[in-house]
Amino acid sequence: MRSTSMWSAWLVVVFTLWLACSCLAQSHAESQTVLTRTPYIPDIATFLQIGGSTPVGYSWDGKDAFFTSSMSGANQVYRLTETGWPYQLSTFPDGIDFFTLSWGGYMAVLGASVGGSELSQLYLMDTKTGRTFPLSNEPKVQ
Repeated sequence: MRSTSMWSAWLVVVFTLWLACSCLAQSHAESQTVLTRTPYIPDIATFLQIGGSTPVGYSWDGKDAFFTSSMSGANQVYRLTETGWPYQLSTFPDGIDFFTLSWGGYMAVLGASVGGSELSQLYLMDTKTGRTFPLSNEPKVQ
């Protein structure tokens, strides 16, 4: 009698597990068909998050390469380190408008405007440290 009740309990457990697995498999298959039934079209906010990088120069000795990118949220200047990792040189809140490297690659002139005004002010930058020195302060002159 005891073995019959033990087998009955095992059958109930096995049947319950089989039923749960089949239900989960069916709901998973249904969710897969729902996801693949209609094409995914991202919204405009997703497209606005796509960044890019633009090469802007390299030093004469070939050890430093510079590029601009908006990966920090605003267009900034970066220098590739010897390990290939980008080092952010500029930290202007609204980003930079342009970047021009000197002949030797040790200094650069860049333009930055405030609030998208397109009234770029000029800065001299040390390309090793990123330290900037303002060259102009005429916010009403383009």
